[in-house]
Amino acid sequence: MNVKTAIKKAPFCLGITVLSAVFLIHKIYFVLRYMRQIPWIYVLVCALPLLLFGSVYVLRLLRQMEKNTALMWNILITAALVVAIILNFVFGAMYAFKNGFDTYLDGTSDVGEYRAMLWQNGYPSKSMCHFPKEIPKEANNVSFWENPQFLQGSFRMFLMYETTEKDIAKYRKKYEPLAAAVIPPGEQKAYRQDYTVPDISVMEGRELTDAFEIILLGGTPFGNHGFSRGLAVNEKTNEILFFYEIW
Repeated sequence: MNVKTAIKKAPFCLGITVLSAVFLIHKIYFVLRYMRQIPWIYVLVCALPLLLFGSVYVLRLLRQMEKNTALMWNILITAALVVAIILNFVFGAMYAFKNGFDTYLDGTSDVGEYRAMLWQNGYPSKSMCHFPKEIPKEANNVSFWENPQFLQGSFRMFLMYETTEKDIAKYRKKYEPLAAAVIPPGEQKAYRQDYTVPDISVMEGRELTDAFEIILLGGTPFGNHGFSRGLAVNEKTNEILFFYEIW
């Protein structure tokens, strides 16, 4: 059986099966993009439409089910799934607002999750490409923070560590020519009206002092909505900070 025959044999069954596959892909993307832990029960429930409608379609192709019987099953499956989706939404929302969002949307400071969080947030997109692909082996005193963005909420990702003078010089040479602004040490206050300097107090024991040169690769003044991305270097302590935040 060729593709044309498979399409002509049961176009309605095929169409609803394709829609079920698109629905499942969208839900998997949502889970991977926004949730810290994967709720497998939720994913399996979202896979049911594809499994059920797909089974009806396969039976039609194999001539194991008549057209009218397939239509009846599709209607029954659709009705059952509508009820299941409504119940899933109601109970899911009740659970999420009670204690679920705290589990899925809490920030993390686990350095071991850096690489996973980097790729999960779109690396190497323009917004994230200045972050290192992985934490260098020679890095010391590493601090990390990332809190996920949910819908239109805020997002922050910071990586800070001590490195070598050579590494500091490499990053300065690469990014200073690309910067929207380079804030020299001790002049952060003078730039606050035009750009937002990141607050890294969420990383315990870390502070963006006046000794840092801030290389802003893009940003907006603080307001209802905006963003800030770039890096900061301290030549006295050989510390480097990579940051990206939106609000």
